[in-house]
Amino acid sequence: MTDGAETMEARFMDSLLADLNHPAIEAFLDAVDEVMNSNTLMLKVRADVPVQPGNRAAILSDFLRAPLFHEMMLTADRARGWWMFHEMPYEPTAAAPIPAAGAPGSLVRDGFRLTLSPLDGAGMAARLRWMLTSACSPYRRHLDENRARDLAGEFLRHVFDSGGGLGPVEPDRRSGTETPWEFCTVRPDFLRGMDEHADEPYQPAYFEGCESADTATFFHQGEVFYLLLTNGAP
Repeated sequence: MTDGAETMEARFMDSLLADLNHPAIEAFLDAVDEVMNSNTLMLKVRADVPVQPGNRAAILSDFLRAPLFHEMMLTADRARGWWMFHEMPYEPTAAAPIPAAGAPGSLVRDGFRLTLSPLDGAGMAARLRWMLTSACSPYRRHLDENRARDLAGEFLRHVFDSGGGLGPVEPDRRSGTETPWEFCTVRPDFLRGMDEHADEPYQPAYFEGCESADTATFFHQGEVFYLLLTNGAP
């Protein structure tokens, strides 16, 4: 599924990054960092409407174009100790506010088009284990299957509250009906690459340009969605 350049109406979204301060999440992200040589980041957001397969590309597109995305990336970058985005003009001030998507200083590429590919629950669980056992690992730091299963399982138990499985349901805030988790991959070409502005100082970038290590995973239930990003360097 490809998202066009047009977006939906301006929408209200809330950062839920504080929910991610949990040892199980931190342990999984740290392990992905080590295996993939990645600056792994995860964002959690509440939208103003339920996120569904039919509207998720537009909602994610709106989020990426919003100042909130830039703010959350800065916050997550600090929290994980990377400090990738904290040289001017990355850090917004009154004199240098958050740049519009595609403008100089923006992490987001101009005119990006999202390509989403759905996953089922088993595919999502396999993708998490793949990051630890089979993904590109330039320093050969893959984990064994048992350790990967334990780390991914604890991550799943906290994020999905599902005893290590996927696909729980809970009432939607607005409708009161039960909604399942939905998962998809996103082609990792919507953020600027590290090699795009080598001759321009202070241009923020995230992806490394390595197809086997740059990843974006989007998952959602009701009004809440997550974006898990890796940028493993070869």
